[in-house]
Amino acid sequence: GGAQGGGAPSKAVGRSEYPGAEHAYSGVDTAATTAAALASAAAAAATAAAGAGSYSPSFPRARGVLPLSKGGGVGDGGFTIVLSTHKTGSTFLSEVFKELAETTGSCLLDAEKTPLPETAEALRAACPGGGGVLFTRKQMPPGQARRVAQAMLTAAAKGNPKGKQTAEAPTACRVVAQTRNPYDVVISQYQSFTKNHAIPAAWSDEKKKAEMEKRAAERAAGPDAYALRYWDEIKGRLDVTRATGKAFNDLGCELLTSQYEDMTARPEAWVGTLAAFLGVADGPAKQQPVSVQAAPELARAQWGVLQRRAGMQRRVKTDETSHTAFFHPGAHLRFLSNNTLSWLY
Repeated sequence: GGAQGGGAPSKAVGRSEYPGAEHAYSGVDTAATTAAALASAAAAAATAAAGAGSYSPSFPRARGVLPLSKGGGVGDGGFTIVLSTHKTGSTFLSEVFKELAETTGSCLLDAEKTPLPETAEALRAACPGGGGVLFTRKQMPPGQARRVAQAMLTAAAKGNPKGKQTAEAPTACRVVAQTRNPYDVVISQYQSFTKNHAIPAAWSDEKKKAEMEKRAAERAAGPDAYALRYWDEIKGRLDVTRATGKAFNDLGCELLTSQYEDMTARPEAWVGTLAAFLGVADGPAKQQPVSVQAAPELARAQWGVLQRRAGMQRRVKTDETSHTAFFHPGAHLRFLSNNTLSWLY
């Protein structure tokens, strides 16, 4: 359904953590501040479009994740959890991992359909073949993150009760944390949640009617009002995703921070990084399937899936009528007023 929460935003919430905020935000919406913010964000967007570096400095890509995973990617007997949230490319990411799981015959557990197992025994029962993919768009409290991570580490640790990873053993636990420039999430969420985001079929007619009336009112109020209302909630979701990824990493899971900007602007490089992280390719530089894997046929099959998905993403065009309306990085500059941009930055 539509976004929940809202209310009065906090005026001074972590501006310096986000791209475009590297100028000295004074708290005063002056013309000079707005001009500096726009120039900074435009430069960042241009850099991203050119493929030189990361669009979002505070949401860095994982570079040279070592040690590289052994085995056949998601089919190597270990577990991979994908942490995402709405409007960060989660639909595309879920489709990628669903196909990887199907290709390798691995299990796929989606938190929107069933609660994620929090014990090794429950995880083994859910994935009796050993290993698999866990996917969630839901925010995960720290306690749950610790339980799920330990379950993944223990369930996949072959003969190692502490779940420690070694150079000889397949990676027991990987985590892919998906994120996006929060300013663009505002616009993507406004476009979708006020217009054509799917309403759960199980909702009552009364609840559906109330949701449609709410959407119409927010749509009429415009993107600036929407940004001011939902900024704290959107920023909070992305902060939780990052914190949850770090929590898994601190417990011993390998971590890859995946960015929407890389996925959409440079899909071939993005799948190269993902493939290297999963252990099914040598990395973005060589872009070749590995030849020294425990299960090379699985590696080659998954590399083929990733290459095909990159080509599909490369052909996607902006469609503002779609539920998954695609916006190129920097879209917030086109939709939001100078005053709102200055407030956000």
